[in-house]
Amino acid sequence: MDILICDDEPLAIERLSRLVSQLGHQVVATASHGQQAIELTQQYEPDVVLLDIQMPEMNGYEATKCIRELPNFARTPIIALTAGNLKGEREKCLKAGMSDFVAKPIVENDIRLVLKKWICLEDGNTNDEISFMQPTDKKNHFDLELLKLHIGEEPDFIKEVLQMSVVQLKDMTTLLSKITREENLEHLKSFGHKLYGTASVIGLENLAALSRILEISENFECNTLKLIGQTKTEIEIDLKLIEEFLKS
Repeated sequence: MDILICDDEPLAIERLSRLVSQLGHQVVATASHGQQAIELTQQYEPDVVLLDIQMPEMNGYEATKCIRELPNFARTPIIALTAGNLKGEREKCLKAGMSDFVAKPIVENDIRLVLKKWICLEDGNTNDEISFMQPTDKKNHFDLELLKLHIGEEPDFIKEVLQMSVVQLKDMTTLLSKITREENLEHLKSFGHKLYGTASVIGLENLAALSRILEISENFECNTLKLIGQTKTEIEIDLKLIEEFLKS
């Protein structure tokens, strides 16, 4: 995927460029302010724009509105890079026309998940089985090293966190069934947000990616119901892997 990065901090651009490249994507251009991002978007036609919010000359909100007015860029994923309050910032980002957001300081897993999510949506894979949902790829289901990165390597604490997570995931499966029966869209979005928080911390990469898609669901039509089914299946796979680890 071709990606444009816009941030007024040179070190931030350098770090983000490295992360994006390590994930197998190409950084086609970098910008230091909003106006430059607009011009480079027109010139390079990137698949995704990573856009800082607070910048001189023209901020990320203003730049997004201008990009959305360009021909052929109404649906291009624009990912906000924000250091602000997540709840309030998310609402501002979506209102301005942005597609998603990543909180600073940026870590590799956050960028990996948000790009994976938008690759999935842009490719239309929500109509079929999501390509990264392969049971044989255990690390994408449960990554112990990613868990250790978040909570440390103390064995007893890891065990305690995972035991709590097993209970929480089982409860969330029941809750997801209830939300589906009631077709409550706002509750589904809230569920996706909460599930992402749990999955991303304990190293459930596939589940985290699925939950971010649930969070932006717009209806309860066929694709959403299929996504809910895939989420339930992924939770079952993750629970099995976690319980196997706890027994080892």
